[in-house]
Amino acid sequence: MRSSSKVALVGALVVVVGGGAVATPVLLDAAPSQADQATTDEAGLRPVRVERGSLASGTVLSGTLSRGAAEPLTGTADGVLTALPAEGSSLRPGERLFEVNGRPTFLLRGDVPLWRPLQLGSKGKDVLSLNQALADAGLLARDRVDDVFGSGTSAAVADLFESAGYAPPSGTEEGRERITRAENNYDGAVEAREDAAKALEAASEGPSGLDVALADAAVADADAALAAARQSGEGLALAQVQYDTAVADRGALDKVPDASAQLEAFEDAQKSVTDATKDLEIARAESVSPPDVVILDVGKVRVASVPVRVGDPATGEVLTWTGTTVHAEAQVTRSQQASLSAGEAVTVWLPDGSKVAGVIRSTTPARTGGADGGGADTTGGVEAAAGDESDMATVRIDIEAQEKLTGSVGAAVRIEVVTDEVQDALVVPVTALVALAEGGYAVEKVVPDAPRGGGLLVPVEVGLVAEAKVQITSTQLEDGDEVLVP
Repeated sequence: MRSSSKVALVGALVVVVGGGAVATPVLLDAAPSQADQATTDEAGLRPVRVERGSLASGTVLSGTLSRGAAEPLTGTADGVLTALPAEGSSLRPGERLFEVNGRPTFLLRGDVPLWRPLQLGSKGKDVLSLNQALADAGLLARDRVDDVFGSGTSAAVADLFESAGYAPPSGTEEGRERITRAENNYDGAVEAREDAAKALEAASEGPSGLDVALADAAVADADAALAAARQSGEGLALAQVQYDTAVADRGALDKVPDASAQLEAFEDAQKSVTDATKDLEIARAESVSPPDVVILDVGKVRVASVPVRVGDPATGEVLTWTGTTVHAEAQVTRSQQASLSAGEAVTVWLPDGSKVAGVIRSTTPARTGGADGGGADTTGGVEAAAGDESDMATVRIDIEAQEKLTGSVGAAVRIEVVTDEVQDALVVPVTALVALAEGGYAVEKVVPDAPRGGGLLVPVEVGLVAEAKVQITSTQLEDGDEVLVP
């Protein structure tokens, strides 16, 4: 008969046996010593089967299913709201978020928000983000994604608006006025260039044959008059001046014309035409500005709330949003956080008793006021004390099987994180262990012809202990054998 003497055995509580069980430390009572095994008739012993299976230990977290904290989205356009999304609706990149003065604000996915107006020729990382977002939405070819707002970007922006039933920016009243101004500027620049070209041509031309002949005749006449004045002795001074003037005028006809001023004027006119051509090209192309597009680093959003109404000013908070993917969140202490690693596989038990696989994505400091999760269970089912809020962190668990989480946001879940596991092990109840006087443990194996209620004492090596079950190793035991337990 087994006595009531006890030996301290440190074991662990486990939630599941043979498939991802999770355990936490607990003090177990061992079996009596070998000296007390005189008889088992009155001990009330019963046989149980030795099983081959799995045991695992780790941490159980109390958590909540969530889509994450709702983020505000603020309008940036002047005007009034003319269309809003419905609360609870889901929106994909490329779809309209809301409308201001009849013009849409679209959702696109990217990692750099639109912070300035962009037009043909714009360059920068925000342009790269826009091009990537347009490509992700299927509006721009992948091989045209770069940091330049080119003709491909312009065409993609036009498709973005037209696919939603809106005129592109160039097709609006403001856009048409901008094109008209650019066309008028271009026409004026071309006309000014033509005038400058005519002036340059005129200044660059040499004297005609008639001009040369007349100048030569004037020199000959002045020379003859000077000779006559010398003979007569009268009017010599005047004749000399007339002769010198005629010679100078004739010499001027042989010099290269100075058209530098006219050339400079023509070059300025040509630059004005080039600038006007570029401005017209930009005006005719599409442009995009912060009121047109909201770029978020998320694939799809769910409208959590809409605190405004149609007709309200478009500035300020227009809506709040979350992601559409449901994940689990739980609070842990900093020390517990140290034992959790991003990418680590976990098991999430749902309220209906089913389970889904999960992966730890991240841990972040807990939000003020606490998170949805309950904390870590490391005391055999008693929730661990939350402690100082500043010492807490929130663990996020991503779950791939989203179809099993429909309508479950806000529900409490249990998250099992396995830290120690054995496979293909012989397992018996902890109460089957007998503490040996010389040290170590044994089990009472049921054998044929044993006294009623008795068995053969078989020494065993003890391995992982989890929720009243223990891994044992012995060459004298195998799956299917029976051992005695109280």
